[in-house]
Amino acid sequence: MLKQNFKRRLILVMLGVFSLGVAGCGKQTEVIAETKEAVAEVEVVPKEDNLLSAAEGFAGGDGSEESPYQIATAEQLVYLSEMINSEDNSLETINLREGYYVLTDNIELNDLTDFDNWETQAPQYEWNPIANTAGNEFKGHFDGNGYAVKGMYIESDYSYSKKNLTGDGSSIGLFGYLTDATVENVVIEDSLIVANNDVRYAGSIAGHSMGSEIVNCHSSAKLKINMAEECGGIVGYAINRDDFEGNIGVQVMKDCVYNGTLIFLSPEKERMIEIGGVVGRASGIMENCSNKGTMQLEGEYKEISHEIGGIAGVFSLGNDSMSGCINEADIEVDGNPTLGGVCGSLSGMSEFSDESASADFCLSSCSNTGKIAATGEDSCVGGVIGSIGAFGEDSIVIEKCTNSGSVFGGLHVGGICGESINSATKWEMANCTNSGSVDSGLWTGGIMGYIGSVQEESVIKNCVNEGKVAGRQEVGGIAGGYFAYNVAQAESRASFTIANCENKGIVSHTERGISGLGGIIGYLQLDEPTDIIYIDGCKNSGVVSGKETLRAGGIVGSLSTVSAGAGGFCSITNCENTGDIMQEGGTIEVTADLAKGGELSFENAEDKAWSILGGSSMGGITGYFKQGVIENCVSTGSFYILDGVNPMFSYADLSKNLNDDATESQVFVGGICGLYYYEDGSEGYTPETCYVRNCRYADSIPEGVVYALPDEAAMATVSDVTAIKGTN
Repeated sequence: MLKQNFKRRLILVMLGVFSLGVAGCGKQTEVIAETKEAVAEVEVVPKEDNLLSAAEGFAGGDGSEESPYQIATAEQLVYLSEMINSEDNSLETINLREGYYVLTDNIELNDLTDFDNWETQAPQYEWNPIANTAGNEFKGHFDGNGYAVKGMYIESDYSYSKKNLTGDGSSIGLFGYLTDATVENVVIEDSLIVANNDVRYAGSIAGHSMGSEIVNCHSSAKLKINMAEECGGIVGYAINRDDFEGNIGVQVMKDCVYNGTLIFLSPEKERMIEIGGVVGRASGIMENCSNKGTMQLEGEYKEISHEIGGIAGVFSLGNDSMSGCINEADIEVDGNPTLGGVCGSLSGMSEFSDESASADFCLSSCSNTGKIAATGEDSCVGGVIGSIGAFGEDSIVIEKCTNSGSVFGGLHVGGICGESINSATKWEMANCTNSGSVDSGLWTGGIMGYIGSVQEESVIKNCVNEGKVAGRQEVGGIAGGYFAYNVAQAESRASFTIANCENKGIVSHTERGISGLGGIIGYLQLDEPTDIIYIDGCKNSGVVSGKETLRAGGIVGSLSTVSAGAGGFCSITNCENTGDIMQEGGTIEVTADLAKGGELSFENAEDKAWSILGGSSMGGITGYFKQGVIENCVSTGSFYILDGVNPMFSYADLSKNLNDDATESQVFVGGICGLYYYEDGSEGYTPETCYVRNCRYADSIPEGVVYALPDEAAMATVSDVTAIKGTN
């Protein structure tokens, strides 16, 4: 969805304890001991408030790349902050903002003896961020050299309301604003930031970064956030810089780790919120970043505009990439956010264009292992991505991503992605695997929950689901459903493909109702002749289990059109089902011995067809199928029904009209298709183009296809659909 880049934010942030376990830390003790003896004594000038006094200079260096300014004490770091924040725009100040700096020792900004009580009893000194105003951005190079900055304390109300500090307080962290800067090898430990009124961006390394490089930075900071927008464990807001004159500064974040505690209090309803374990909103290049911390989201998140991710809350699209990022944090939220284990939302339009790029955005080799859950009925949740909502001429590739954490939500829920909604963007999801349980969505899928209107050639391919998938309505081992009808994006509707995907997990309904339940996709809703779905080379070996009333298939649960005479077409080819299809709790295996004949009581074929459509159906390939092709498919799975339910294999099995009392005691069963319905006069299609051909099914089932047609003469072509002998 489109976002405004600049919005007012109210953020409450606190930063806690991090124990960094990297090889470089083990070497620091010796280096520190040697450096302390070498550091020159620098006079400290006292101040009459709670800010630590600044030194009168640095420990050494001239600020050049060859000889960076050396910072060895807390007072020298305060000196850097004061010089950068100066309203003096002299050449000296500008040079300082663009200079090179290096830490030569650990920095302790406060006595840490009473650190655990800082939330109730503030420490002696506050930190005023380096470059605390948008007009005095830091544009230089800061190398933490693997040393830690400890004891950083910011309390925004206290600092900017009660103290006479420079800066507007809208962006807080070690740095406030970075532009075309480099910050690397910085460690933040034992620090607390409380960000309240008027805070706009918050992160432990920087609040706001544009066109900068942030590399190998680690933080165990504790962030407590209230009514804010862009907030992250490392950076709040990190995007590409574009001067709109063709000059682009790419934002880069690499090898950054957050291992602290991020707490977000209940937001105001009307505010947009973007929260990430590493970054709140990002664009550019993001590589090998991870969230190993704790995320606590308190209160109720009422809006889908509350976007939350284990790595990034939102990633704005452009010729950008995110790769190798890992979230290990559990994220549990009350309400209806857009929530993803790695990224809450992929949204927006390109910030710059590169016609030579194969894709405008690529998310690759990212994974989630944490529990990802939202309680609201309108929540959108994905194990890796919450939502794809992109516009413009972008294209998106999501590849080699995995989820092993449990995923729970209310509306659109997927093991990899919750939804692709209103997307006028071509996208591809390839070689992704889900092994976590996926539960409770209205539209629920092992890979993707809900697929809305798409651009031509959008595809899910070579994806595997191994986790249990359970949902309330439209449920599939790969995708919950595809809903092509969308007035807002009518021009974007086109063909969509699911190819060479496999489901190995149990697929089930949690509520009763005639809805789609499929080993690959639960439900297809088509409208226009351009709405064409291709399902090719897919396999299902998982059990497909529904309630008493169901439309269940080994590959597709149900296909329908928006209205009578509407267009739309589905092609199912080269697919295989070996999974059993059953009514939940059913123990009666469907065999030819259960076939029961009877006399039809319908006055005409049309009445017969519409009555049949009200009933349950189970098919080895599709449960209910309306106008399309089923070709070169095989199903060897068994069917199980509840005791007392009558299976029907043909029209002759109907002994009375179907009605509300009868539907639960009867189910149509076909070895290939439970019910096949072609509506004569459907726009763009004829009986000759709608057929079942070259399919095989288990010989225990009397019939391959059950037909429901308003016009017997308009029956679709059926040829070479035979039972496989000896399969049962």
